[in-house]
Order: sequence, then structure tokens, then C-alpha cells
Amino acid sequence: MFFFPLVWFLFHIHITLAGEINLSARQGPSPNFRSLVIGHGFLCVFGFAVLLPAGVLVARYMRTFRPWWYIAHWIAQAAIGGPVILLGVVLGFLANKAYGDPETPHSDHKTWGTIILLLYVIQCILGAVIHYVKAKNATRRPPQNYLHAILGLTILILGMYQIRTGYNEEWPHNVGGVLPRGVTSLWVVWCVLLPIAYAAGLYFIRKQYTQEAAARLGKGVQFPMSSFEAQV
Repeated sequence: MFFFPLVWFLFHIHITLAGEINLSARQGPSPNFRSLVIGHGFLCVFGFAVLLPAGVLVARYMRTFRPWWYIAHWIAQAAIGGPVILLGVVLGFLANKAYGDPETPHSDHKTWGTIILLLYVIQCILGAVIHYVKAKNATRRPPQNYLHAILGLTILILGMYQIRTGYNEEWPHNVGGVLPRGVTSLWVVWCVLLPIAYAAGLYFIRKQYTQEAAARLGKGVQFPMSSFEAQV
């Protein structure tokens, strides 16, 4: 996938030009707090900015050409993405507990984090239902498939927004230290590249719908829906 090396390249360039992240400005409420926050941020960024987009783009580009697209989609979205995201969220809760103040400040970041996690769980359940529960004698694309696509894109958008509030609001307020300006530049670049990559993949949507319609009619196509249900 093109964006894995791109992420590392851009991050390396920005950190090199802007200087290393200053992690010594504030010790934090507890010795473990800083480590938990860093782990939470790294895992959630990797999950929502790399793994989930990877699964979406695999489905968008490969579904009409390769029979393994669904397996790759599932691995990125759930098999790997699920544990990474859940562990990241758990570290976030632990960091919140390690803050040491019973009156831990409330923030939109925490509220939206809970909402996004709930949407992600719903999305995984919906994807499984679409793949394993199929209406017999269907004459058109099921509405839940469109819901799955819309919900998936919504989660990506909210995830990128959540990353922004995490490093731009939560980090300086609760942890302290200085992040290089390149972090925002990298975030902006990623917010531009992902929609462009997805939009370019829509070029194949007519071929996808043609294959799905042929499969419903029992005419047989390269990758019939009976084996690889359309999901994104």
C-alpha cells in the first residue's frame, strides 16, 4: 500500500526539519501518565489514520479485480485494526485514571472518542451482517451496503478530527511540551490525500455495480457477490 511508506517518509522529514518533540516540559500528574498518553496517541493514530483507511482503499480499488479484497479489507479493519484501536482506547482510559485528580477535566476529545468507538463497533457488526446474512432473490443492492459505506467514511472523518483535538488540545493542556509544527502539516497533507485517493477509486464503481447486478441475476462474474459481498 502506497501510504505506509509515505507516512513514515513524511513523518521523518517533518521531525527532522522541525526538531524533535519536546517531551520534558512537564512531568504530568503521575509517572505513568505521559507514557499512557503517548501509547494512546500512537495506537489510535495508527488505527484511524492508517489501518482503517487502508481497509477502505483496498475495498475501493481491489474489489473488482482481486478475489482477496474482502480478506484484506477485513484484516485491516477488524483483525488488526480492532485490537490496535481497542488497546489505544484502553490506554486512553488508563491515562485518564492516572491523571490522579478525581475531578478529571471533561473535554470534547473524550466525548467524541467514546462516540467514535461506538460507531466503530456498530460498523464492524454491520459489516459482518452484510457479509454473512444475504437476502435471497435480491434484485438490487441492499440499503445496508450504502449505510456501511457512509458510516465508514464518517468514522474516518471523525477519526481525523479526533487526532487533531488530541495533539492540538489534549497534549498541550494535560501533558505539556512542544510538538513540531510539522505534525499539523502532516495532518493536513493526510486529510487531503485520503479523500483524493478514495475519490479516484470511484472510477471503478460502474464496473463494481455491473458485476454485482450480474451476480444477482446468476450470470456469474469474476467475483460474484455470493462469495465476496460488497461492503464499502
